[in-house]
Amino acid sequence: MDRRIVEIASWLAPSRLLNPTLESRQRALDEFRVGLRGGGFADPRLEYLPLPTEEMQRTAAALDALEFGETEVDDILADQADQLRLQLDLLRTRGTRAFGTLAARIYGLPDTRLLHVARSILDGSYDLDQFPTHPRYPSNERIDAVSIAATMSTELLRMGIHDWKVRILDEMSARMSVSARHREVRIKSDSLFTREDERRLVVHELRTHVVRACNGFRSGLLNLGLGLRDYMATEEGLASVMEQKHGLLRRSQVETYAYRALGAWLAHDRGFADTFRELLDLGASPGLAWDVTMRVKRGLTDTSLPGGFPKDYVYLHGREIVVDYLRRGGRESDLFLGKIAIDHIPTIKRILSIWNFGQEPA
Repeated sequence: MDRRIVEIASWLAPSRLLNPTLESRQRALDEFRVGLRGGGFADPRLEYLPLPTEEMQRTAAALDALEFGETEVDDILADQADQLRLQLDLLRTRGTRAFGTLAARIYGLPDTRLLHVARSILDGSYDLDQFPTHPRYPSNERIDAVSIAATMSTELLRMGIHDWKVRILDEMSARMSVSARHREVRIKSDSLFTREDERRLVVHELRTHVVRACNGFRSGLLNLGLGLRDYMATEEGLASVMEQKHGLLRRSQVETYAYRALGAWLAHDRGFADTFRELLDLGASPGLAWDVTMRVKRGLTDTSLPGGFPKDYVYLHGREIVVDYLRRGGRESDLFLGKIAIDHIPTIKRILSIWNFGQEPA
């Protein structure tokens, strides 16, 4: 059953299907720039790859055919199947007003405490002295997607990981991401990187996201490599902490996390242009405000509608919970058991201990 769920999950690429096409993003940006020069701007319309209707139907039928027992592992697997159904529902509502409502139900929204943290980062009352202002590897060189893909491929081999591949794609919101279900590192085709970015993303994407996935797949419970419910905050928080551990987390990146959290909150009841304008008022540069707003409004066609894809607040939320977990004596190694949330650790350690005849997982 465990293997079957991972197989079913590999049939679809939800993140790619929720990202606007490259042509759509470029057209929206060009129109927005014209509007800015004229003193105003309109909400862009976004376009997406066609939905793979047959694959979605086949996925839904396969999930409905699963039968679960009453063990603790069955509970985990049944929950995984429910999460896949929610992803299908999200794809079905893509481009509609219902999309933002469902996305908020799946991923949640930043709470009052997190919004306070975000504002404190931007107004200077948060301790930002722990983060360097200048890059550790200063360079004016810009690296394109093809070059950084070669670096990532080489690094994967150096890590002894031979069953993953690196792909360059147009339909992405982030410059780089990891798809554990397809064992892929994905790079946005029109992105440019610095040498600092290159080193930081090796730590963030490969030595955190890929390693957590590989450890999960090797654990004996494959879905630990796929990602259990609510794993994302722990995932991104740990990646941020690992960047800081290697001296690669700069103050500007923490500020970006703050803008993403505020953007998720603002966009929940505002359209694209109003969210963009509010971020500018909060101090974001036009380029950053555009990036944050485009990321949070992906999944909609008419971006004047409220709501969107609020997942990006987990970068700041995750950092807060992982730092707190480690401060309270939590073990960093437990965070690498798989793509799990902090709350999963006791249960997963107990299950793996039983499977390993009483030995705790390394």
